[in-house]
This record gives sequence, structure tokens and C-alpha cells, in this order.
Amino acid sequence: MTDALLELVLTEWGPGAVLCWDADGTLIGSASGFQRMLGLDEGKDADVEAIWSMIRERCTPDPGDLASAFVDISDREVALIDREPLGPRQLRLSLRHLASPGDLTVLLARDLTERQGSRDGRVENELLSAERERQERALRDSEQRARALLEAMPDLMFRLDRQGVYLDYKAAREDLAVQHLDSLIGLRVRALTPAPFADLIEAKIAETLQTGRLQRFEFRLEIPERGMRDWEARMVPSGLNEVTATVRDVTEQKADAARLHRLSQVVEQSSDAILLTDARFRIDYLNPAFETLFGWTLDELRGSLPDVLNAEPDAETHQQSIYSRLRAGEPVCAEVLNRRKDGSLFHCRYWASPLHDDQGAVVGYMGSQQDISARVQAQQALSASETRYRLLAEHSSDLISKHSSDGTFLYVSPSCRTLLGYAPEELVGRSPYDLFHEDDLDAIRASHETVLSSKSVDRVEYRMRRHNGDWVWLETNSHLVDDPEDAQGYVILAQSRDVTEAHQLRRAMVQSQKMEAIGRLTGGIAHDFNNILGSVLGFAELARLRNAGIDTKLDGYLEQIDIAGKRARNLVRQLLVFSRGESTVAAHPVALAPVVKEILKMLRPMLPANLGVRFEGDSEALIVKIAPLHLQQMLLNLVLNARDAMPGGGDIAVLLRETLAGGECAVSRECFNGRWIELSVTDQGKGIPDEHRELLFQPFFTTKGVGEGSGMGLAVIAGLMRSYRGHILLSSRVGEGSHFRLLLPPAEATAQ
Repeated sequence: MTDALLELVLTEWGPGAVLCWDADGTLIGSASGFQRMLGLDEGKDADVEAIWSMIRERCTPDPGDLASAFVDISDREVALIDREPLGPRQLRLSLRHLASPGDLTVLLARDLTERQGSRDGRVENELLSAERERQERALRDSEQRARALLEAMPDLMFRLDRQGVYLDYKAAREDLAVQHLDSLIGLRVRALTPAPFADLIEAKIAETLQTGRLQRFEFRLEIPERGMRDWEARMVPSGLNEVTATVRDVTEQKADAARLHRLSQVVEQSSDAILLTDARFRIDYLNPAFETLFGWTLDELRGSLPDVLNAEPDAETHQQSIYSRLRAGEPVCAEVLNRRKDGSLFHCRYWASPLHDDQGAVVGYMGSQQDISARVQAQQALSASETRYRLLAEHSSDLISKHSSDGTFLYVSPSCRTLLGYAPEELVGRSPYDLFHEDDLDAIRASHETVLSSKSVDRVEYRMRRHNGDWVWLETNSHLVDDPEDAQGYVILAQSRDVTEAHQLRRAMVQSQKMEAIGRLTGGIAHDFNNILGSVLGFAELARLRNAGIDTKLDGYLEQIDIAGKRARNLVRQLLVFSRGESTVAAHPVALAPVVKEILKMLRPMLPANLGVRFEGDSEALIVKIAPLHLQQMLLNLVLNARDAMPGGGDIAVLLRETLAGGECAVSRECFNGRWIELSVTDQGKGIPDEHRELLFQPFFTTKGVGEGSGMGLAVIAGLMRSYRGHILLSSRVGEGSHFRLLLPPAEATAQ
């Protein structure tokens, strides 16, 4: 029995008999001995049609088709024939239709018979009184159970009449739009709420009463101290001129839906190719960028393993390794050769990680891929002239983050582990300004203000400190988005990409262009100057021959011209070594240790007594293909520079070893790594200021006094190292000395 049915019985009929069936004519309940009151067989199962027939048989006179008679009227009185033990009776029957819950029909019966003065009548009245008392008690119990159920429901409930007047309600004061009143009963909705809301409610009341059907609708209504809230309402008729409405707050549900929609937009609009799989690695989602990049649609790949994309020579082993790492909860990031639907191959940078539910269980995996074919081709083109080196750079997928208006991290995607070395929980609640490079703060603040003021997408490049202290260049696109959960109603979404490699490539290219320009200039000057020197030296020699010792003083002058000319010619040769490199025709595999020892022995007389030289590295296996004279030139220049940096004496350390090394070349600014034969010279001198490092290997740059050096020593070393495809690493601190490391490729041939 429903609450609306109980309410109807109590208010209109009082104690009586009740019978209820659904739209299919199936009996679903009865109360208060309905069949006993009409003298029907209670133990016999019957449907609605059978009940109507049994009532008709008991009536006198025959009332005809009772079911059809109730189409036009809702109440009818009938007389029942005399039958033991109740005798003849006068009843009033009433038929009601209820639209909620379900589509129900209720037949109510009330005994109108008056019997006084006879013992049988008293007995009958006593029986009826006892029956009525039992019915009333059952109704009270049913009503209590129904009301307890209603009180336990979290939804708000309101009873309203046709004019929108509150008849009853169940709601806490903090859930009401009007909170200063003790009660809403007897007041109209229109008198308490804004006109648009009142219009909506009155229209829904009229529609509900007219159709007799359940009405569902949503609305927004501001609640004091809680702000604007979203509500979902259901309204049903509960009487001839009244309705009952249940109302539920769905604000949080809508916010969750908005957040999910926003995140789905990020994925849908991402330029990266993104795929999602279930926990068994079966594909169940592809974003548009993926379909464009690979040529497959979701319908073609749904339920397949990503193995079909992998074009590596050992694709199966490679893919199983990825699965194993993902099952272990480890994010995977690498470069791989992939295959499109048309069979074409291309290089991809991919990132994959597990997806967890609220309990931390793995429910699937996400993969993001970038087409790096253009970058690979650019690297190959750049390294065509430098076949002995490769770039060192980190590649990572985009970092997606959400920030408050002051920049505080509110959300960080798992890719921060690869990009920055932090776990997401280490960054949430922290300000990114703690990690920015101080030289980039002005540009970052300007971009931040632009995003907040214009609400447009803004791009900025800057450096951020990794967990290990290194700096990584990021390119970030950020913009404002609405967020109902945020106190200000909006947040900043940012998409960051590692562009460290691009910065390094640009720097190396600029350095290469600069050194090439200087080389061309010095080469041209040296060539012309060499022609002039040829004339000067030639005519000086002719003058000496013509003089033939006649004028001894003139012979001395001519000899000085010849000495100066030859020194100038040597300087020109050094310029040509810097600009064009030196010929390596005389190069052959050389065991360096004996040669270095011989050079240091030759240098000893050129060093003051307060300066010592320590040599480490006696291995005969350290072999490099080089001309011994070139090795002598480089070591000579480094040791003499170390001598000049320590006028007060000290120790010079010369180290020869095989090493794995990498970094940024001090000459070409290229990034490299690999296995090298290292010849290093370390002094304890004055050190090199930072502002001099960019000029150090340029011709004629020197910090020595006039006449103390030509400034060509390090320039010659730079030219020779380019000729032998080597690199130079330099570390120096002012006041602590300098450390020059010459890295030459090892030779495999037998030393001569």
C-alpha cells in the first residue's frame, strides 16, 4: 500500500475495506478483509473480473456491469442479499485511479447498514466494530512504516495544491530558499521564490494534475550560504487537487560530469595520438589524432592488442617488455618504429602508464604517441657532416597540469615522473615558481597575467628545475577554463612540452655558423697575408744575395726581416689550421703514452723550477689515429697556458685514459657522448671567468699582456680537434684553476 493510498483512505473514508490492482488487472493487495465484508470466498484466488462478478451476484437488485458503471462516476451504493453470518447489507463503493507509484486502481468499500434493537444486529455491530478497530490499527501501523521510510529518504518532499500552496513538506531549513520562516505550510510558492521559478512550478502542477502522470524536470535555485544549486524534481498527483514532489540536489553530479567532459576534451583535442586499453591491453578508445596519424579507426582496432602498431625488428619481445613493465605499475617512455595502416613506417615517441580506479586497482592503460619522423630526419641531416657524434637529449610526452589563479598545482599528470623526476603528489599543492629559473621569471609572470586578463591561450618558454637539480626547457600553452569546484569558478590548464633538445640544436647551429664565419674571415686574411709575406721574404733574400756581405749592417737588417717574416708565416699557418683544419694525411695509429712522455720531457726545460708536472697513464693500449706533430702542438699549447696561469708555481696534472664521456662541446656547442681516449691538462691557476668562455677558442683572443702571446694556441687546438673529429670539455672556476679535456676517438689498428 502506498503513502498516497493510505492518505486517501484516512482523510476521505476512515476505516473501511480496500482492494488494489494494477493496469493489467492483477491484484496486488487488499486490506481490512475486503472479501469478508462483501461475503466473498477469501480462500479463493481471483482476478479483478472475477471480483466484479462475485460482487454483482451478491447485489439485489442486479446492478448490471459494475466495472462499466464506474467509468462516468466514482461512487455508487449497492445492496447485498441476506447471507449468513452478516445478513443483508448496504455498501458504498468508490473507485480511484493513482498515477504513482505505477498505474494503480483502488476500490474502497464502506458499510452503511444501520442495525439497532436486535441481538443479531448487536452481534453484527460488535463484529464490525472489532473489524473496524483491527483495520484502523493496521492502517496506523502501515502509516507509521510509510512515514519512517519517508523520513529516512535523503530527498526533499513537498505537498502542494493546485494554486502552489504548501500543504506539507519534509526538508531541513538549510535546504530551503527561504530560511527565516518557521513553516511554509499555507504559503504560496510565488510569494517566497523568484517569479521564473514560481512560473515553472505552477506550470508543472497544472500539467501533472491534467495528465495524471509523473513529471520529471530540472531547475536552478539559489540557496542562502550555499549559492546557486542544481536540482532534479519528480512530481505526481496525490489527490484530486494536490501533488507531491520529491526534489534532489544534483550540483555535485553536474560538476563531476563537467570535469569529466573537460578532461575528455583535452584528450580529444590533444595533438598527441592517444589510445586507451582495458586491463588486458585490448584497445577500447582512440582519439582523432591517433586515427589521423595511424590511419586506423576505432572500429577496426577495437579489441585488438597494440602489437599491430609495432614495427620494430623484435616487435614481439619489445611489446612483451612493455606489458611487463606496465603490469608492474611502471610508466614506459621510449622511441619506437611504428607501422601505419597503409604499411608505411615512421618513428614515434611514446609514453604509457596504468590507469587506476578510486581503490587503486588497475582498470586499463593509456598510451600517448608523437610522430618524431621530422625530428629524426632533421637530426640525421644535421649529423651528416658530424658522423662521429649523436645528440644527448631527453624526450618526454606532454605534461598536463591544472593550476589555481596564483599558479599552485591542483593536478599534475603522471608524465611529470619522466619529465621532471617528481611524483604527482610531490607537486600538488606546491607553487611552480619554486622550480622556475630566476632569469625566466619575468617572461613567466607576463604570460600568467596575459592568461588571467585576456582569457586567451598564451605560450611561453622557460627553464624548470628537475628533481635531480638539472634544468629542462619547457614550452607551455595555458588558458583559463571554468571549474565550478574552484572558489573563483575557474582554473588554469597548461600543456607543457620538453623543448630542451630544440634549444640545444639552435645553440649548436648558432655556434657552428659563428665559427664558420670566423674561419672564413681568418682563412681569407691568412691567404692574402701569406702572398704578401712571400713577396717580402723573396725580396729580402734577393737583397741579401745582391749585398753579398758588402754591408754587414744591411745583412743584419735583412736577417731580422727574414726572421720576422718566417714568424709571421708560422702565424699564418696557425690561422689556416683554425679555419680549414689540418691535413691528416700523416696520421696513423699511435700509442699515446710514450709520445706524451717524450713531449713532457721536451717541455721540462721550458718550465720554471717551481712548477711541477704529474703524468698519469702508462697504458700502451691507448691508441689514437693522429699525426705525432699535431699531438705535440696541442699538448704544448695546453701546458704552456697552464704555466702562464700559475706565475707563482704549482702542479700541472696530465692525465691519459680511456673514458665514457658526454656533454656539450666547448667549441661546437654540440651534445655528444661515447667512448673516447682522453688527454687532459689540469692547472691550479687563476681560472677562466664565465664571460671569456665564449671567446676562448677564437683566433687572437688572449688575456696576456702585449707581446706575451698571439692568442692562437687554443684556436689551433680547436682546428685540430675538428680535423680529428674530437671534442673539448672545459671546467674552470675563478681562483681554483682550469681543467681542459681533449677527447679523441680511439683507433682499432695496431700502433706504429
